[in-house]
Formats: sequence, structure tokens, C-alpha cells
Amino acid sequence: MSRARELIDRRVPHILAIFAGASWGLVEFTAFAVDEFLFSPHWTRMVLTTLLMMLPSVFLLAWFHGKPGKNRDSLARTEKIGIPANLLLCVVVLAALFRGAELGSVTTATTVETEDGETLERQRPKTEFTKTTALFPLDLGPGMTQDESWISYAVPEALTLDLLADEFFSCRSPFPGPS
Repeated sequence: MSRARELIDRRVPHILAIFAGASWGLVEFTAFAVDEFLFSPHWTRMVLTTLLMMLPSVFLLAWFHGKPGKNRDSLARTEKIGIPANLLLCVVVLAALFRGAELGSVTTATTVETEDGETLERQRPKTEFTKTTALFPLDLGPGMTQDESWISYAVPEALTLDLLADEFFSCRSPFPGPS
């Protein structure tokens, strides 16, 4: 019997395909939760890394328990050693990759007092989750005249004004400010 036929008889490709589909669903749900509830974007990467690192354990379980008609209540020696070793490796790699990562919320609460003495609480993005860019004037191409040179400065300014609504993105002027 060939190795490929044995894999199919033990339902390994079937189980791995189900695991891949469930993993994709979990990654998509995590991405949704990160976007919707403003969690750290590191969660999506952590879930994806964990699921990829758990593939050897899923393969072992599929290999030893996927064959129909065989009731195995006990674990084989390979499973007793391989699955805990895989879990330990997964924990070590996750700890090394995400040791300094901020896994909490991407916002922080700030409290301010108004002129009337009223206290307001506002959610502000943390600086490590904001993006900064500089928008330069456009290069006047060959069909533009000097009368249309204002467009080269107007477009970056319009983009800057449009991006002001996004608190997670800030535009900086490439030109030095007034002294």
C-alpha cells in the first residue's frame, strides 16, 4: 500500500482540510474582533502563528485516530511525546515572538476638564498604533502649465484634510514650519 493511500485511509487529508477551514474561520473572526473592538493587531498574527504551529499535533491526532473502525482510547507513545512537545514549542515560540507586543486595546482613555468644570472621558489611539506620513507636492508632468501649478500643492493638502478624520493616521508637512 502506498503512503498516499495510507494517508487517505487514515483520513489525514480530510482532517487537515477541516482544520485549515476552521483555522481560516478563526483567523477571520479574530481579524473582525480586532477591527470592531479595537484590539491590538498582534492578536491576528498570534492566532495565525498558533494555528500553523499546531499542525504537527493535528497531523498526529489524524494519523493515529483517523482510521475508521478502530477505536483507540489510549494514546500511542508518539502522541504522548509529540503533542506535549509541540505545545511546549508553540508556547516558547509565541513567547519569543510576542514578548514585547502590546496585546491590549489600541486606545487609551484620557480625561479632561472643560471650562465649565465638566469632566469628559475620550478614547485616544496609543502612539504605537498610529501611522505617520509626509505628503509632498506633486511633480508637474508634461501636460501641466504654470497656471495649473497650484494643483501640485492642493492635492497633498486635500489628502491631509481628508485624513484628519482618521485618528490612527497623521500627516506631517515635509516643509519646515515658521521659526
